[in-house]
Amino acid sequence: MKETYTTLKNEFGFTEKQFNVISQNRAIWSDERILDAIEYTRVKIDDAKVKKSPAGYLMKAITEGYRLSEAERRMKTVLAQKATEELAEVTARTTVRNAVEANSAAREEEVKVRLADEVRLGREAFDQADARARKDFMRAYIASPSGKLAIKRLKFNVATIGESDVLNHADLSFGFYHFVHLRSKPKATRTRI
Repeated sequence: MKETYTTLKNEFGFTEKQFNVISQNRAIWSDERILDAIEYTRVKIDDAKVKKSPAGYLMKAITEGYRLSEAERRMKTVLAQKATEELAEVTARTTVRNAVEANSAAREEEVKVRLADEVRLGREAFDQADARARKDFMRAYIASPSGKLAIKRLKFNVATIGESDVLNHADLSFGFYHFVHLRSKPKATRTRI
């Protein structure tokens, strides 16, 4: 009974008056009845059914002899199990989504690194080319669909754009050096991609 007393006092905040009522009715209210009422009240608190005083609700449960039926216990178990399963499912979905996002981010980073490397190689190839090859690269880029699209998108005129315009514009030079890299790669490497 000491454990029950502690629960009533600390968890439910029973007053001396409430303890006196319980003492006066000990012949009728067994430990089992009080423990059943405590269990019942805890469930009702968890279900947000207790709106005011948990101690007052518990006193009414003791007085009226409220207790959880086996069906209510089973229902609580099923609901708790369902909530656990739903949480596990949400956690699993979140884990998968995070893994996909991380994988996607890693792949994007790989593509950025590879593209930056290809642009660097294209710039090196262009810088090492003779004047005629450089003009051919520039002419081919300006005439290419990707070159025309980039030039028009950046509001340059395809007919009047020059080498310095392409090389001095960050977006155009990036596209141009990538174009040079693709054009200067050995054919065996090119066909693999």
